[in-house]
Amino acid sequence: MGKLKDLFANALVISLLAALQRTATATGASKDVSKLGGRALIILDVGAGAAGTLDVTIEEADDTGFTVNKATVLTFAQVGAATAFVALALDVTNVRKFIRALGTQASTPDHTYGVTAVIPSAEFGPVTQPS
Repeated sequence: MGKLKDLFANALVISLLAALQRTATATGASKDVSKLGGRALIILDVGAGAAGTLDVTIEEADDTGFTVNKATVLTFAQVGAATAFVALALDVTNVRKFIRALGTQASTPDHTYGVTAVIPSAEFGPVTQPS
């Protein structure tokens, strides 16, 4: 329990896209990560799939409107009708000032999903890629 207690005390959890059933493309609000450091764990949790497909990416930019130097920095594997729980690592020290999540659905879009970032403090140490 010691390590888990340390994680809760030394990590910042940021919702990039709230867990909801969505019927269209979803764009998360911009999150300023410029004062954070280290590797974040970006989690995609798909609770209910659909006949269509779901593509989720993490974008970076220099401004909150994502008009200056916008680029995709992380791409999750496409999700279909199945549920999914995927965690990928992203080094937030190497991205621009703001990040956001973007979910794009095709065909019959009724996926229920959310995207969360867990960013440990420098004292806790880096997040490693799950095996």
